[in-house]
Amino acid sequence: MNEELKDDGLEVTDDSREPSTVNSLSSTEETSTETANPTSNITTSEIKTMEVHHHPHVEKKSFKEYLLEGLMIFIAVSMGFIAENIREHISDTQKERELIVSLIEDLQVDQKAFTETINYLDKRNLMIDSFVNLTNTEIPIKNTRDFYYWGKTIIRYSPVIVNTSTIDEIKFGSNFRLIRNKHLTKKILEYYNFLPYIKEYETRLSQSDWDFRRVFGEVVDPTVLPKMMGVKIKLHKLDYDPPLRNQTKDNLSKIAYYGHSMLLIRGAVQDIINQMQLKGIDLLELIQKEYHIENE
Repeated sequence: MNEELKDDGLEVTDDSREPSTVNSLSSTEETSTETANPTSNITTSEIKTMEVHHHPHVEKKSFKEYLLEGLMIFIAVSMGFIAENIREHISDTQKERELIVSLIEDLQVDQKAFTETINYLDKRNLMIDSFVNLTNTEIPIKNTRDFYYWGKTIIRYSPVIVNTSTIDEIKFGSNFRLIRNKHLTKKILEYYNFLPYIKEYETRLSQSDWDFRRVFGEVVDPTVLPKMMGVKIKLHKLDYDPPLRNQTKDNLSKIAYYGHSMLLIRGAVQDIINQMQLKGIDLLELIQKEYHIENE
């Protein structure tokens, strides 16, 4: 029958070849398995070798080496700390000198202002004294031109100006620590401690001045006052004796009282200025001696 099929042109597979085909398929499957799992070809010895981790050999340091390293670190930190302290010291020294030079300039300006203020108060106090004496004369006052002129002049007052720019920077900037000489710090504070007393007396003087103005305005003729005004609000004395409006004994007594009060208060202010001027001179000498900056 097989032969008949061959004669008809058909090829018939022999059953005897089936085992060969099965073997071929098994071989193919094994090859595919081996390809999918490449590690299957690695030997057991190779796996053991891969599992072992080799660490480099590190030589142990001796105690002296650790001590030396610690000492080097300590020296490095100490040198950095010392360098920072030196830098801060240089910066503080420079700032201290700048403050001192500025303080000297303030004190020198104060000295000039004190001299001018003392001269100003001397003239005003003499005028107040003359005015008070004029009110003690018999009524009616004949020399009214002096009464008008002195009465308008003595109420003028220029507050004492003390330059505090540097001391304010020292105080509010906590810079007193920069001044190494503590005796100098004490002298600086003593100098500027006079300021509250000046302000207190000037407050009293302001009140006394207003009391004086009120009573003086009741006595004089207000139409006369503009005639005394010159250029730049400068007062000048009239060349005649203008009349007084309300020349009573009571008003003149009040004027004399307020005038005397003004004289006492201004005298107290002048005394404080005198003390400040002397303190300022001593302070300047102490600073210039301490910092060797006489020629600056």
